[in-house]
Amino acid sequence: MTKTTKWILVAVLAGAVLIMLVVCVTCAVMIGTSDEKSLSTPGVPKSEPAIEPEELITVEPEVEEPPLVVESADWLNEGYLRYITGTVRNTTDRHYNYVQISIPLYDNAGNQVGTAIDNLGGLKPYGTWKYKAIAFEEGKLTFSPAEVEVTGY
Repeated sequence: MTKTTKWILVAVLAGAVLIMLVVCVTCAVMIGTSDEKSLSTPGVPKSEPAIEPEELITVEPEVEEPPLVVESADWLNEGYLRYITGTVRNTTDRHYNYVQISIPLYDNAGNQVGTAIDNLGGLKPYGTWKYKAIAFEEGKLTFSPAEVEVTGY
């Protein structure tokens, strides 16, 4: 590499560094800061924030209600048979051709031993369904209302 080529390379690198410095200063001026020690361009006023932090409004997102809601779930004993009964509500204007409720069942040790299931053919818009899911498993059983699942199509 000749001396001339080296000087051209140095000049190009110096020009690139100068361009990066100008871009950084321009960005700092455009963003604007309240720090007195920040970079500024003489004759160019610092920009002010459009909204003061205390003026910011926090908007809570709307929580949409699920389309099928379990309103209740309780044990029902009828002779030797046990059921979980309750109500499911359709919160939409949609007609469901099929709806199913599935309730995991647990023994005293917390092991899942089965699932109580019931289904319905046809749930009207904004309608309610009184389900009766049979529990075939023997022994003392428990279920968690948080784990009750309703599906429909």
